[in-house]
Amino acid sequence: MIKIFKNFLPHDEAWNMACSIDATPSNWWSTVIKHSNLKTVLHLQENVGGYRENVQQEPLLQKSVQNGAFSYKFRRTTAHKTGCACAECVFRESVLNSKKFKDFIIKNTNLKKPVLSETFTSAYYPGDFLGQHTDEKRGIAFIFNLSWKWIPVYGGLLHVENESGFQCYVPGWGDLVLLELGESGENHFVSEVTSMAPRPRIAISGWYNEGDTDA
Repeated sequence: MIKIFKNFLPHDEAWNMACSIDATPSNWWSTVIKHSNLKTVLHLQENVGGYRENVQQEPLLQKSVQNGAFSYKFRRTTAHKTGCACAECVFRESVLNSKKFKDFIIKNTNLKKPVLSETFTSAYYPGDFLGQHTDEKRGIAFIFNLSWKWIPVYGGLLHVENESGFQCYVPGWGDLVLLELGESGENHFVSEVTSMAPRPRIAISGWYNEGDTDA
């Protein structure tokens, strides 16, 4: 199940969030790579050494995708320290952990007591992608898109499998996407961002799981 709420974030709020993300220092980010030759996810720093390693991983990524293994490459924020007051952490506490938004999740999904399990900001540069996967037992995935005037030719499109093939969604400005994964998950992927994209594909993503309803 996928639900899309257009312009969920007011323009000014989305704009301020995007500007704050633009201003984050490079050491808050890492390139994450997964392919069939890696035992664990590779985290590369945004420096010369990281770039060199990134280039070396490209043929292995391509082969992994061609062999049908779950693979990906994109940028994401690293873990923040307790008490961090950056825009992402403020958003997590003021919105994602708020009663108002959790009530919204309850109203629009099958969760009765949503508990935020993870959140991060992603940035997809040209060549970045997220391969096909299902995310079993992930509960409800959410994506706040912050992609200004994004068009299909830029790539970075979310595809979710349904009975007739794949439903395609073009990232929108301030849009909220909810993906109900359940026990078996939903087959989905994000297509590769093309060299036509004038800026990265930005989103704040994460998951809610079911809390202890007996508590």
